[in-house]
Amino acid sequence: MRAVATRYRERVEAYELWVLANDRRFYAGSVEKLVEMTRRARRIIRAADPEATVVCPGMGQLWTPEGRRVLQRFAQLGGYGHCDVAGIKLYQRTASDPPESMLELATTVDRAMHEAGIQPRLWSTGTAYSIPLESRLDEERARDYAVRFFLTGLYARNVNLERMYFYNWGGTKIPIVLQAEGGAPTRAALAVEQLERWLAHAESRSCGHGLAIGLPENVWQCDFTMTEPEPGHTASIRWAVTGTAATTAGPKAREVRRLDGTTTLVRPGDTVTVSGEAVLIEDR
Repeated sequence: MRAVATRYRERVEAYELWVLANDRRFYAGSVEKLVEMTRRARRIIRAADPEATVVCPGMGQLWTPEGRRVLQRFAQLGGYGHCDVAGIKLYQRTASDPPESMLELATTVDRAMHEAGIQPRLWSTGTAYSIPLESRLDEERARDYAVRFFLTGLYARNVNLERMYFYNWGGTKIPIVLQAEGGAPTRAALAVEQLERWLAHAESRSCGHGLAIGLPENVWQCDFTMTEPEPGHTASIRWAVTGTAATTAGPKAREVRRLDGTTTLVRPGDTVTVSGEAVLIEDR
């Protein structure tokens, strides 16, 4: 640990201390020993590189009782007090499930932390060990899910989730392929790029879904304040988790932007039909 932290001082921004600490294929020791190793690692890293971020051992397998038990025990033993960030693995039960289903895991983690009396920063640093074994999604669903993966991360900010890492950009043996190393970007990658353009000058305000925010039950939405090119104007990204839905443009709506780069002018009160493809509704 000391050799690595010294060699990469000021070059490595953050160290995740274990990839899947609650999976016995990766770590078969006791939780008590894991806490002690975490304590030692933080001390060593801090001495070698005080600016580096220490991420606690990553916790996956959170759909299983055993996986959740290890996370809870690590929290109860004070393990998260030895790190700057808690590393967790948010993912669907299967790659074909909607990305929004990951929020169930985020809520589970938040509850475990609350019961332990702590509220650490959270980074979702990866996915399930078995993801390369799952079937590839069709092109349209891959595009929609890739974008909604990051929107789900924004949605989870109310449980302290700061970062959402996609696994992985260059791979091809995974359900959502963005861009094979050395190859051209897929439709999914281009859609993520479009999302990045939409949000490059945006500040997240809130996210919600269904009847609680005046939308059909299957519709989700995140609201933003845009700082450029017209400072202060608002916008929303809206999508349907299942099927389609007829929604109403807000009182200041002026246009709907789609992931393929096309734009449609709308007026307040117009019907905006949404599907699994997220759209940006910009206000005047």
